[in-house]
Amino acid sequence: MGTDRHAKDFSWHGTNANPYLVHDKEDKRIFLYVVILCVSILGIFIFAVYSSAFTINRITIGGLERISDNEMRNAVHGILDFEILGILPKRGYFLADAEEIKNILMNRFPIEHVVVQKRFPDKLNILVQEKISQVIYDNGKTYCYMDVEGKVVEIIRSVSQYEWDEKTKTTTSTDALGNEINTTEVIERNHKPDTLSVVKEMGNYPVIYDKRHPTIELGATPLTSDRVREVVDWFNNLRDKKWSTLSYVSIENEDNIYLHMRQGSWYIKTRSGRSVDQQISEIETLINQKIFDLNSLEYIDTRYSDRIYWQ
Repeated sequence: MGTDRHAKDFSWHGTNANPYLVHDKEDKRIFLYVVILCVSILGIFIFAVYSSAFTINRITIGGLERISDNEMRNAVHGILDFEILGILPKRGYFLADAEEIKNILMNRFPIEHVVVQKRFPDKLNILVQEKISQVIYDNGKTYCYMDVEGKVVEIIRSVSQYEWDEKTKTTTSTDALGNEINTTEVIERNHKPDTLSVVKEMGNYPVIYDKRHPTIELGATPLTSDRVREVVDWFNNLRDKKWSTLSYVSIENEDNIYLHMRQGSWYIKTRSGRSVDQQISEIETLINQKIFDLNSLEYIDTRYSDRIYWQ
């Protein structure tokens, strides 16, 4: 039989591509993509952490009355200037921890509440409600600082004469020679603390005027801690109300407290032991329902748990 030029041995498969070569190219391409992705992520991270565009350099602090603004601002800068692992700045917007700042400020300063908010891309807003550690106590003769336990800790100054309103009565009589004699007698004296002046001079603390006029000396405790804390509670709850803020508190007797408002001449009659939150809720319900006009109001009486009076 002749030789067939076109016949091939059954074991011959021709020229095949190397399968490993294809996989090697794909692996290199995937590796290149991964490298590019990692470099991009690293670049974005470095830019976000270290760029001045995302560095907190604007800090606003609101609500401070007794705490120094500079002192708190320096404390915040100290927190932000710390570096994580010595290389990652907490001043960066994305690494600054608002909750951590809040906790540190609460531990370092006498603060009741604080809200810390980051504002993209470079701002930090801090709103503070300070803790009341003392009140201004007035017995009609002397102003002093009193701590929340009811103890006199510092005597400040005497009450000014102009803070007393005197009602007098003049009587006319004649002596043995027929000469007319006019005699002026004080028949009523009412004290109203000049709270605007007092607060400006002594700080924005609750002012308590004790109408029982006890003697004041250092270390004396003319008020119980429960009574002082109750006044502080009223002060804190009324300070943010649109309808009024507290001017001063007068202690009428062992049970009754009068809360004199700064806006208008009206006041709240209350008694020790009642929930402050509940009383304020009752008053706001009446205000929202427009039951009365605050401008023409004389007082609101919330001393009774099952009813409320006003005039």
